[in-house]
Amino acid sequence: CGFYRLWYSMNYTADGWTLGKEDSGEFDGLVELPTTMHFKARYIKIEMRQPLVKIYHPDTPGEPKTDKPVFSLSSLEVKTHPGGGGVFGIESLDGLQYTTLAYGLREPGQWVIASEGEIMTRDLGEPADFEFEVWTHWVMTFQTVGAEGLNRLTQVNMYKNGQPYGPSQTMLQPIARLSLPNQTRLIFGARSSAHDKPNANAWPPIQSGLDSNLKEYTYAKSWPDPRDLVKHGASHSAHFEGMLRRVGIIKNALSPEEVRGLYLDLELGCHCYDACPTGSNRHHPGVPVPCSGQGICRRYPHGKPFQSGYCQCLSGFFGNNCENHCSLPPSVGCCEANDDCPPSFLCDAATKRCLAR
Repeated sequence: CGFYRLWYSMNYTADGWTLGKEDSGEFDGLVELPTTMHFKARYIKIEMRQPLVKIYHPDTPGEPKTDKPVFSLSSLEVKTHPGGGGVFGIESLDGLQYTTLAYGLREPGQWVIASEGEIMTRDLGEPADFEFEVWTHWVMTFQTVGAEGLNRLTQVNMYKNGQPYGPSQTMLQPIARLSLPNQTRLIFGARSSAHDKPNANAWPPIQSGLDSNLKEYTYAKSWPDPRDLVKHGASHSAHFEGMLRRVGIIKNALSPEEVRGLYLDLELGCHCYDACPTGSNRHHPGVPVPCSGQGICRRYPHGKPFQSGYCQCLSGFFGNNCENHCSLPPSVGCCEANDDCPPSFLCDAATKRCLAR
């Protein structure tokens, strides 16, 4: 056909029909609607105009002027979008504030960070994930990185199987949101406990028992509505069907290296005093500190908890515990001023070596 319209309705006798899509052109083959086109409906109607093909009547095959224009629809496939369930996250005690990892909330198969009123809702920008029936390791970290008036800037990072998943997200939220002592808890298997209502998915939204910050525009007649506060609040189930195991919470935000070690069940980073050799430096002579305070104590990549590590020296230092500096003999020299040398040594401008006074 040369023109078509797609209509949908929840109740065509009371609400009429809502136009979903229309287009014109010579559609003599497959017409595929975009995957981003979503609608909530019980009825679908296709309107076709301008037929491009004629066929003869079965009783008069081949007779002149007996061919008539016809339309044909070989198949119609409508895919449901059952996603939207929250897997894990944090929420207020009443569930009206939450930040949760949700599956298929905005697009089928895609993971998103979900929140009330879209305050911290973000697409993670990764391809659709339909890898089911396998265990997946997820980590969500929160870190306050600044403040603006009565709001705080929170950096949120997601990790899947030890690797960053989606870009780092820095979001603005009220300073007291999900931060007051004894007022925040973990939530599993749902976007939030406030979604647990008998008629949570009733339509239109005015019939839903959800709080206005958790659903579409209360008086919406069609879906979606430009006034929707939440894109898929009441229209999509808030519950996730699956299994969780070995859940943990850590007070401070983990670094990417620490998350990788958590996934591999290895301690890739080291913050232990006795893991590396000690030494002193010119600022604190006689005080033993790991790597002489002139390097970083690191675990070996294959290390296990409590196994010794090694010193990764800062620029200019070397030795097992970073006790040597390139400005001291027998090194070739690297000092630029007397301050680069230990006490009682002077920097020789010609050799760049620290020499005793």
